[in-house]
Amino acid sequence: MSHRQRGFYLIEFLFVLALGILASASLWHIRTMAFQESMGRATAQYLLGVREGVVAALIRHEAAFTLTDVSTAPAGIYETPPSWAKFTGPSISISVKDLKDAKMLSDLFPDRPPLGGSVVIRFLREPGLCPGIGCQVEAFVYTCWPVNAQNQAVVTDITTCPEPKSAAYTVRAIGAALEEAHGLGGANVIDPTVATGTLFQKTALELGIPANSRGHLVIDASLNTTPFAQFLRQGEIRPAYFNTGIVLNTKVVPGATCQPEGMFATTTLGVLAQCQGGKWFELASYVVTSVQSLADGAAVPPPVCPGTNTTAFTYASLEKVDVTMTGSDINVRGTQNGTVNGSGAVSQSGVVSVSGTYAGTLQSSPDSTIRVSQGVDVSSGSVVMTPANPNARALVVSGCRTNG
Repeated sequence: MSHRQRGFYLIEFLFVLALGILASASLWHIRTMAFQESMGRATAQYLLGVREGVVAALIRHEAAFTLTDVSTAPAGIYETPPSWAKFTGPSISISVKDLKDAKMLSDLFPDRPPLGGSVVIRFLREPGLCPGIGCQVEAFVYTCWPVNAQNQAVVTDITTCPEPKSAAYTVRAIGAALEEAHGLGGANVIDPTVATGTLFQKTALELGIPANSRGHLVIDASLNTTPFAQFLRQGEIRPAYFNTGIVLNTKVVPGATCQPEGMFATTTLGVLAQCQGGKWFELASYVVTSVQSLADGAAVPPPVCPGTNTTAFTYASLEKVDVTMTGSDINVRGTQNGTVNGSGAVSQSGVVSVSGTYAGTLQSSPDSTIRVSQGVDVSSGSVVMTPANPNARALVVSGCRTNG
């Protein structure tokens, strides 16, 4: 009886021991997975922190990155950019230290991420498009080495990644990192030559990732992932495009003092004005809406003027004169020399009276004149010429005048 009892206890002991070993192994596995995930998330958070510094650099030195000439901008609008922001080639790489030296990151910001060795920042620009409307500068932050939970030391503050000491990457760590990146992240896990993310697809060669090295975490830090392009800032010199236009409602008084030179506003009558010579100057007292060359009797539609501050106007002038002169239109004065054939007479006052045919020459003195009389007006919506002639032309200008 006692031998059977000792055997029972031995089996029970072995069973409990086995359960303990399994539980210990499971706990170790769970703790390892948790560690890998936490380190992966911490690595993504680190790269997102670097991204904030990159975005700050792109915003503060946007003109330098896009090669825009700011030499004519008012003093103090654009601060002096770091040398790497003025790069002229298709790409440049900088380090975390470069961002810290430029005060884009705090001096206390860590030098390296939890996983992936060191971090490199890569700026890309399409050649020949900057400056200009099509200019776009992209930026990416990536780990120099694969995201491996077996953390390895590497030299920091580098701009060219050395070959990794281990080509292995931890799937769980990089998966957690991509989840933590909230759509901004990507990796070259499937194909080592291409880094693919939700917002981008870049070759490892473009980014400067070591050849055939798989498992690098990449974060998109470009401004096109931010609402920066939707806003204008004081002193902005890049082109601005508005879908609905811009309203100036400042109610300035023409002739009043103003600054700075060249600023635009609207007057109390709603007319566009500009600061010129330190005074507000109205740019549009008259707005021409139509200029036409018309014949006698042609219709002149009245201009349509907006609001209560404007009044329609129409002006006409002779563009081409064509009249048949009659006795009442001819005025000859001064001493005349010549021969008149037929019945007629020349008085001492210069009046010529001819009945019949006039033949010969007539020479006037230097102060003699012949006056031709023809006028034009717009009446009842039509061109009226006096005397009328179908070959004459009138230049008719219509528009709106600002009341004031």
